[in-house]
Amino acid sequence: MRILLLQAYTQAGRLTFSYGMSWLYVRQNEPFGSEQAHTAAYARKNEPLRQAKGHLQGFYELVRKYSMARKIDGISYPDNVLDVLRSRAIGPAFRAFVKSRQADENIDFLDDSTKLSPQEHFKLYFTENGAKSINITAPIREKANKLAKSLLWTNKAGWHDVYGTARREVIQLVQMNFLDEFFRTDYFLAQHEQNLMKKTKVPANLLKDIGVKNANELSEVITMFRSNKDNAIKAADKLAKNRGSRVDGKEIVEELVKSNK
Repeated sequence: MRILLLQAYTQAGRLTFSYGMSWLYVRQNEPFGSEQAHTAAYARKNEPLRQAKGHLQGFYELVRKYSMARKIDGISYPDNVLDVLRSRAIGPAFRAFVKSRQADENIDFLDDSTKLSPQEHFKLYFTENGAKSINITAPIREKANKLAKSLLWTNKAGWHDVYGTARREVIQLVQMNFLDEFFRTDYFLAQHEQNLMKKTKVPANLLKDIGVKNANELSEVITMFRSNKDNAIKAADKLAKNRGSRVDGKEIVEELVKSNK
């Protein structure tokens, strides 16, 4: 995302500079104060600014689209690829899921491409036969090929464009093909259960009334009481009967709800 931000502002800066040069050209080649000069300058002024505005709007739309969070059972999770990868709560599980789909080259590229290293990354990621070849569009692959063929490894502007576009395309690919599915898999659900256990407060007196030593014995009830109260009550009833508790399932769930408002 940092590369995309840099790319957007760099483009805006170039377009603003283009406007300034256009204005200077008009002043040097048209009679001062002529109607023709002012008309030409106005047209040249608005076009680069219009392009800059469109470029930045596109960038902010990308940020908005991929920066929302999703809330599951009262726990907020990031809903964009980069934040999910950085998340301690679900990042490792997401990486394992993508690897299970044999698409971990995308994650490796997003990790590695935060720093420009074209000599190291070109054969690995940008060539079609690379060990970790990424799925990018033909124009950006062709640009990478041209830069590499000309040995322009230090062409920062060219490689910034290659990396920025490639990252954006890989992010969109992972977002569309893997992220939504991940939240329905056992990779996520197993981690989500652990997160629920950490977040849920279980009063000591409730544990004593049920006849259990710790909250882990309530794991089935805890993972359900926020999303499906009826099933949570059934699970709590079963536990209470097995333990010969003096409280029933409804009382257990009501106490959990009360303690976690």
